[in-house]
Amino acid sequence: MAKHMRIRLKYEDRLVLFFLAGVAFGTAAINMMSVPAREEAGYAGRLFAAASQLEYGYGKGYLIAVSRQRILEAAILWFTSITVFSETGFHLAAFYGGFSSSAVLSVMVCQKGIFGPFFYLAAIFPQYLFYIPAWLLAAAAGERYRNRFQVKMALVSLLLLGIGIGAEVFLNPFFVRNIMKSG
Repeated sequence: MAKHMRIRLKYEDRLVLFFLAGVAFGTAAINMMSVPAREEAGYAGRLFAAASQLEYGYGKGYLIAVSRQRILEAAILWFTSITVFSETGFHLAAFYGGFSSSAVLSVMVCQKGIFGPFFYLAAIFPQYLFYIPAWLLAAAAGERYRNRFQVKMALVSLLLLGIGIGAEVFLNPFFVRNIMKSG
């Protein structure tokens, strides 16, 4: 008599699986588009090229816009972490993160060929070294401390978010300009 083996995935494993599923669907979505639609989706490459022409630091308006966007994203994640929707919400967020990042990467590869991944890395470096841990803290809070707000984790996340915003506004333009000059 054969025993049925049940595989129980941990929360972190499910997040990785949802992220990878998003990567697969995002890549497939771009690859199945027609060439004109793919070129239209290439706004990321055009924005990247335009960003390389801007001066160092982009100015106060850019700092405010980036801050609003990133703080809103983090606030949504932290709010999700204290709801009954937390695990499902973070599974959807992981899927969306994988989908959107692979779609942008695929478009950049279509536009820049073999250099596409380098352009993509320049677009997200160094700020995502801080954003990803900040978002992962919210995801961890959503699994471990459901219905209780974790002040220490939120403060560390906010600190990482602030450093990431500074990196995106003041350091990233340097990387973008240099990769555009070499490409």
